[in-house]
Amino acid sequence: MVEPEAKENNRSFLAVFIAISSGCLFAVAAALGKVATEIESAYTLLIEGQLIAVIASIPFWMMIFSAIGGSILWIWALKEGRVSIVGPVQIGFMILFSVVLGVIVFGESMTLPKVLGIITVSLGGILLSRKS
Repeated sequence: MVEPEAKENNRSFLAVFIAISSGCLFAVAAALGKVATEIESAYTLLIEGQLIAVIASIPFWMMIFSAIGGSILWIWALKEGRVSIVGPVQIGFMILFSVVLGVIVFGESMTLPKVLGIITVSLGGILLSRKS
């Protein structure tokens, strides 16, 4: 028979793993959204009729399915774990993975203030998720 504390730890581990997966899927959705809208401005998107082209693109639909998958995993993580733990974990991994994708895929630059900001947000999430 499994002790209640061990069972709770297993659920917490599962919830954190699911939250990490959700955060990564949301970051992928954001990157795909950027790919799908490779245009100069929102004005171009709305006024010059580019919206139909964006909606008809494969990256747009991949973005939609990534966001739906991330949402499903997010609901599952909340069901399995405490929001005070899975919330900061999910957001932290969404930020981290978005930054990694931005640098690797889009060639975005990282400055020291940006790195310090990301570290601060991540550490805040970790501190919030710790048991008191």
